[in-house]
Amino acid sequence: MKEKKAFWKSKTFWGMVVTAIVLFYQALEQALGLPPIPDEVLKLLGAAGLLLVGYGRAVANKPLGLSDYGRARTR
Repeated sequence: MKEKKAFWKSKTFWGMVVTAIVLFYQALEQALGLPPIPDEVLKLLGAAGLLLVGYGRAVANKPLGLSDYGRARTR
């Protein structure tokens, strides 16, 4: 069985998290009364998240899983 990489150790996962936070923040900023963040900062964070997703996929060499050990061990 091919060894899996825990999803929280994945560059792709963290790039998606950063991108999702930026998108949700923009959508909920006015509705929830969150403090404004300059558009340039949000665009930079969004771009960084997308670049991290692309880089993570390009260098990926293991499938993602819930843990580093493949299947969960049962006894």
